[in-house]
Amino acid sequence: SKISYYYYYYYYYYYYYYYYYYYYYYYYYYYYYYYYYYYYYYYYYYYYYYYYYYYYYYYYYYYYYYYYYYYYYYYYYYYYYYYYYYYYYYYYYYYYYYYYYYSHPEGYN
Repeated sequence: SKISYYYYYYYYYYYYYYYYYYYYYYYYYYYYYYYYYYYYYYYYYYYYYYYYYYYYYYYYYYYYYYYYYYYYYYYYYYYYYYYYYYYYYYYYYYYYYYYYYYSHPEGYN
């Protein structure tokens, strides 16, 4: 009976130690992976957010710059040719008037 008691005590102690050891490492690894996963997720999310807004800002700035560049270029082009043709016809009419006036000293009639 004494041997079976020691055997039972030893078996119980071994089982308890094994269970405690398993539970401790299981909890430790679970906590470690959970923390690692959370940290990785947070890190990934942070950099994704950062680059997303960086490229968004860059795209917005590029689009804004391109839009206003196109806008000013278009209106510069438009007004350039507008005044070009305006002055062209103005001087054409001016020279035609003086040519006709000096070619006919008696006047229009």
